[in-house]
Amino acid sequence: VEGIRLAFIGTVLIHALFLLVSRLLQRMFHYSEVDVFSLTLTNAGNILIPLVEGTLGGEYIFYTGIYMVVQNFIMWAYGIRCISGERKIQLRRIAANPPLIAIVIGFLFMLFPLHLPAAVEDTVRSLGNCTAPVAMILVGVLITGIDRGKLREMKNVWQVVLFRLLLYPVLALFLLYPFKPMFSVHPDGWQYLFVLLLAASGPSASL
Repeated sequence: VEGIRLAFIGTVLIHALFLLVSRLLQRMFHYSEVDVFSLTLTNAGNILIPLVEGTLGGEYIFYTGIYMVVQNFIMWAYGIRCISGERKIQLRRIAANPPLIAIVIGFLFMLFPLHLPAAVEDTVRSLGNCTAPVAMILVGVLITGIDRGKLREMKNVWQVVLFRLLLYPVLALFLLYPFKPMFSVHPDGWQYLFVLLLAASGPSASL
């Protein structure tokens, strides 16, 4: 429970900082709303889960779920409001989006002694292992379909990519460092910090 609380606090602080900085950069460089959310939201699913599993172990994937829950709430509430102009936040839309449902199901399997048949469990695990490679293939396919002339007109895209991959991870590092004593009281505190830093350092989310 303490680990969940720490991860949740860290995740909320990271997103609050990223939204604030993104809005400041929007005023400075006249970014669109899509640019703002490309800076704020990371690919915390396809990229982060394999990274965490490969570096810390599968048990820490749970904390990536916390990051994704907060990010999905921002996307389906604040994000849709900014991009589409809808003023009313639709809770049904937030609760019914597939990533959030999948995370809740995963939490239930972790909290309760629920076991799938071996064949089903192996299939789900194999599909999960395909997530990162398939995502990279999809990105490659999408890139090949981009009109180069249109890409040249998108003057902000290179700035957004540079800030997302260099500036924002540094900001997350400086934000999380003062909280190191609070995390250090927990035996797995540095692992929680590492998961949050990885999540905050990812590329822009495709969502």
